[in-house]
Amino acid sequence: MIGMTHVQFWEATYGEIIDLLNAHNKNKKEELQQEASMNYQLANLIGVSVGRLMDKKAKMPSLEEAYPTLFEKKEEETKEPPQQDWRIFKARMMQYAGSHNNKQKKKEVK
Repeated sequence: MIGMTHVQFWEATYGEIIDLLNAHNKNKKEELQQEASMNYQLANLIGVSVGRLMDKKAKMPSLEEAYPTLFEKKEEETKEPPQQDWRIFKARMMQYAGSHNNKQKKKEVK
């Protein structure tokens, strides 16, 4: 029987048996809904993966993006990396190149 022994079943009232069957049916329906949801998401991921063959710019979502109700995003994934100003980067590279060239000139003079 569903969650009860044979003796418990025969000792249960009609209402208890109906409640037990209704609870079992509700749990079974929820399991089927979860399975259908996972199958639907899997089909979507397969479609995205096939789409990547046609469009190289398409990206596969991470596991956390694909199943947000099952997995939480990790801290480092949620934070966007800081964007550096290209002018600062260029100034640093020019400074490095200048010091490198100066060292090369000093070596040539010796």
